[in-house]
Amino acid sequence: TLFQHFTAAQKLRSLISGNFFPSNVTALRDVFMKLFSGDRRGSLLNDIWAFNDGDDVEYANHTTKTALDDTIYTLLGPVLDGQRRRSPRSIHQPVLCQTSVIRRGVTFSTWTTSLGNSHIVFQRNQEESWSAGRITAAFVWPDSSRPKDQIFLVVDMFQPLSASDQALDPYCKYRDHLAGALFYGDTTTVIVPTDCVLCHAAV
Repeated sequence: TLFQHFTAAQKLRSLISGNFFPSNVTALRDVFMKLFSGDRRGSLLNDIWAFNDGDDVEYANHTTKTALDDTIYTLLGPVLDGQRRRSPRSIHQPVLCQTSVIRRGVTFSTWTTSLGNSHIVFQRNQEESWSAGRITAAFVWPDSSRPKDQIFLVVDMFQPLSASDQALDPYCKYRDHLAGALFYGDTTTVIVPTDCVLCHAAV
C-alpha cells in the first residue's frame, strides 16, 4: 500500500546517502530506485531525495504583478508580523502570482494546475504538529531583509480529527514518526511560507 511504501522510504534516504552504506548490499540501491520511482504521490524518488541543504525556489512569472484578494492580505499580515518582516509600505501591493514553484527540485503547484502536486505536508512552527492541505495559490513577496524574495503558498488546510475520531484512525499512533494521519475534508485557508513545506502529501 501507499502507507507501506512511504514508511519503508523514510530511513532509506539517510542510509543510502550516508558514507556508512555497506558495500555488500549495494544492490539494494537498484531495488530502492525501482520501488520508489513510480507515480505514488508522497513517495516519489525526487520527493524523498530532494530535501537537502539549500532553499532556492524557482518560478516562471517574473514580470506580471497581480493584486491579491483582500482575504489573502488579511491572512498574510500576521504571518509577516510573526517573521518581523512586514514592509513599511502598504501590505496591499501587487505580487508575482505563480501557478507552480520548484523548491529543492520538487514541483509544488496550485490544485487547478496539477492536482497531484498540490497536496502538501507542512509545519508552520515548532510548537505545532504537522498539517496537510491543498495549494490554491502561490505568490512572490518582495522582502528587502532577505537576499531573495519570499514565496508564500495559499493553502486549504484539512481539519484534524476530533479526539474521539482520532481513536478510530489507524495511522494516528504513527503520526509523529511516519507522517500518517486521517483528516476531515473541511478546510481552513492559511498562508504557508515555502520553507515550512515538508513534502508532498498522498491523498
